[in-house]
Amino acid sequence: MLKKIARALLFPFIKYPLLRILTWGQILVNLSGITIKDKSNLYLSAFMDILWCISHPRTVQNPICRFACQVYARRLGVRFSIRANSDDVYSVLPYREGNVHSAILNPLSAGDIFVDVGANVGYYTILASKRVGKQGHVIAIEPFPETVEQLKLNIGVNCAYNIEVIESAVWSESNMKLVPKFTKGFWGQVRLEPNVEETNEKIHVPAKCIDDICKVYPFIKVLKIDIEATEYEALKGAKETLAKTQFVITECNQNREQIVCLLKEAGFQIQKLNFCTYILASKPAQF
Repeated sequence: MLKKIARALLFPFIKYPLLRILTWGQILVNLSGITIKDKSNLYLSAFMDILWCISHPRTVQNPICRFACQVYARRLGVRFSIRANSDDVYSVLPYREGNVHSAILNPLSAGDIFVDVGANVGYYTILASKRVGKQGHVIAIEPFPETVEQLKLNIGVNCAYNIEVIESAVWSESNMKLVPKFTKGFWGQVRLEPNVEETNEKIHVPAKCIDDICKVYPFIKVLKIDIEATEYEALKGAKETLAKTQFVITECNQNREQIVCLLKEAGFQIQKLNFCTYILASKPAQF
């Protein structure tokens, strides 16, 4: 009994530092600094972040790059700019999301349209841009100004000129004002909620519905939605878009049954993916 208690008490002190070491190992294998300074900043960040995790073994947060740098993803042939004291390096870690990565990118080919709802700093946006080519088009939707600035920077360093950036949140209807809820240590996981109390002290984020954003496109090959538990609200405002979309990849942290029901009613077949609560909804090509 005492051994079990001791193991339970010691487990977090071993688990999280070990996971952090393994994660940084994956980062350093898959991402390399562009210049000597970038390389030094990346390795020094790994060392400092692992030390921080060892000294705070019960605090769970994403790996943090302590210094700004540019990295190159060798296997993908793309570059990303990393902000200092952010988890951008974790957001652009290649193949981190398992078969979600292939579910999003594999259906895309030259000339297709890809809609990235919750583009963050542009990992899938940039990769989809390469897939669809000059004849294709990518719509990257991201509400937060600092993240949008980083997204545009990453678009620039990759010369990805077939991307349209929409600086807006997504909700079931347009002309809404949403309030961000920040989670410490998870910069790419900011949740938006309706502003139920009018006050000038809150940060307000304007919102549009997906149907309004996508109404000019006759056919969308892939729609990806990752907006921190508000995916159902987004899908409620996308009924016209779903009718002309072949693949939907969405996270289902909340309202899973309602999301699945909505997608089935729109003619999609549902498949669970192996990363977190993501699902793949697909239907035969009709266009």
